[in-house]
Amino acid sequence: MNARVLVAVVGVFVACGFNVFFLEHLVKFSPGCGDLVTFSQFFFTAAFRFVTVTKCGTVPPVVPLREYFFAVLLYFASSLTGNLAFLFNISMPIQMIFKSGSVMASMLLGILILKKQYSTSKYVSVAMITIGIAMCLLLSNDKPKKAEEQGDMFSFICGLSLLLVSLFTGARLGITQQEMVSKFGKHPKEMTCYIHLLSLPFFVFFAKNIMNQLYIFSQAELEAVDWFPVKVPLVWIYFALNIFTQFLCVTSVTTLTSELSALAITVILTLRKFMSLIVSIVYFRNPFTFYHWMGTVLVFTGTLIFSEVPQRMLASKEKPDQGKKDD
Repeated sequence: MNARVLVAVVGVFVACGFNVFFLEHLVKFSPGCGDLVTFSQFFFTAAFRFVTVTKCGTVPPVVPLREYFFAVLLYFASSLTGNLAFLFNISMPIQMIFKSGSVMASMLLGILILKKQYSTSKYVSVAMITIGIAMCLLLSNDKPKKAEEQGDMFSFICGLSLLLVSLFTGARLGITQQEMVSKFGKHPKEMTCYIHLLSLPFFVFFAKNIMNQLYIFSQAELEAVDWFPVKVPLVWIYFALNIFTQFLCVTSVTTLTSELSALAITVILTLRKFMSLIVSIVYFRNPFTFYHWMGTVLVFTGTLIFSEVPQRMLASKEKPDQGKKDD
């Protein structure tokens, strides 16, 4: 493993992990901050890449801009709906488990769009992921017994619908990016730049909520922290760190995309999600029952089986054994 890949792997675990940590702090402060957080992340990444990749527009894109428009719509929809789900009674652990079902969405779209055929183990793994997600979701909210609780159930269903849109638009984005790479070659930094840059005009439709959230954040009180002698605007610190770690996370994943196989990336991202899940449950004390753990094990085990990790590990062990027998 070269230094570039090693740094990217560390970036995924550290940057992406802390990004979720800071995001959960922001959501607990204001559940409706999804639009503001998404816009800020897009703006920072677009601005940085516009300067470093396009040299402020003086370097023309290798991939024609028209090729980016569909990817922009998908990426914008996937990011925004994922963050909006926090408004609808969806906890961070449930969102992470649900997003772990991305292989299920990718497989379904692969069958429908790319006309792919999969092995029996793939279908078994997707069944495990589906059952695991269903267990976690069905046990997340008790059946409403009172009239006022019916609103909570409706909100929960709306949140799941948003996550479903995020899941499938993200999976479709992956197919679109693969098509662009096969057609124009690998240009990860340019792709990151233009997908974020061309998404910015869409935030005009969410300007009112973004401004409202800015006002809410501006009213945040100063808080005392153990490691600093004076009170600080802790929410704004979390906000800035969330934007920065999101940029590092996107950069790390983009680097891995150009250096490692899809299998290796899936394993790394799956382990990172599991780590973030544990932090969310332990640090933020989100409710998590025995049945939730069973569902989580099914989801992550199904993801590893889909990625053929156990099969390849067994195959790698058999090869040395065969070599010894030949000797």
